[in-house]
Amino acid sequence: MPRVGQNPLKWIEQSNNPQRITITTIVHIPVLDGYWSESLQVLQRCVDSLHANTQKPFDLMVFDNGSCDAVQTYLADAKEAGKIQYLILSAYNLRKIGALEFLLACAPGEIVSFTDSDVYFLPGWLDESLRILETFPEVGQVTTLPTADRAQQYCASTYAGIADDPTLTVQHGNLIPDHFITAHAVSLGMTREKYDTRLAEREDTLVQRGSVRAFASAQDFQFTTTRQAIRAALPFDLQPENFYDPLYSPVFEANLDRAGYWRLSTTDYLAHHMGNKLPNLAAELPWRSDDLSIADRVTLQEPAKPEGGRTKRNRLLRSTRVRRLLKRINSATYSLLYD
Repeated sequence: MPRVGQNPLKWIEQSNNPQRITITTIVHIPVLDGYWSESLQVLQRCVDSLHANTQKPFDLMVFDNGSCDAVQTYLADAKEAGKIQYLILSAYNLRKIGALEFLLACAPGEIVSFTDSDVYFLPGWLDESLRILETFPEVGQVTTLPTADRAQQYCASTYAGIADDPTLTVQHGNLIPDHFITAHAVSLGMTREKYDTRLAEREDTLVQRGSVRAFASAQDFQFTTTRQAIRAALPFDLQPENFYDPLYSPVFEANLDRAGYWRLSTTDYLAHHMGNKLPNLAAELPWRSDDLSIADRVTLQEPAKPEGGRTKRNRLLRSTRVRRLLKRINSATYSLLYD
């Protein structure tokens, strides 16, 4: 109630409504050196590729998880320029799982896409995601690149539903194109040989309903979902004995699976993980080079070859006990510096 005069909002006849599609992302770049030295440029490339390669109207919602001033300035400028419609600046680092729960609960769209802030989007990514959501109403999560996995966690409902559905055509085997697997392996900083060690028990599952096809897999770093599926998956109940990873715990995926929702991916490679370094996209995605602007063809120096004296160190780092210890040290140090 006003004390003096009349509230001007009462004279507004109509207001702009949010778009049907909300794209969300989480940003955490605490400094601009060391590990994060190129992360701001990667973030800019992510945002620019979203706007360049998304044909349908959307709102962009960004949750900043305690980034440095330079990053927050970029985000504020992007909002001022109309590239970001919702900008949340948190004084606390809620980690990915806390920020994701916030975004999923608050995003106003009936369709909600999530992406890590280091993903490059290619033309058609959203259209193909929507085609799968519309054709498969059982789906709660669609990722825009197929990934070959040794085991599909949190996909029990997916496989059970596929097996019991007579309207589907189903294929099994090594079906994902080889160059897709190589590109994704490179994006994770792995050689193809190293990545193949994860695929000893690989079996791709391709489903088709009508003319629309999809792979039975999905990933947490990029996906599209629906408001209905989100309602079934919230709130997150973090149990330390089950969800212990300090960076991300698959609570959303587990809740979707428990609620009976499927997890699928597009058959085409429509998004590329960049990580913390600007990639040479033309070299990593040669079959999509015509879709890349000159600015996106960033050439990186070739990684230095390991010296002979590093063999012993590499063998030591492959030890499970050593890696577990280093992970605990890294987590404790990260919490001390940035929490």
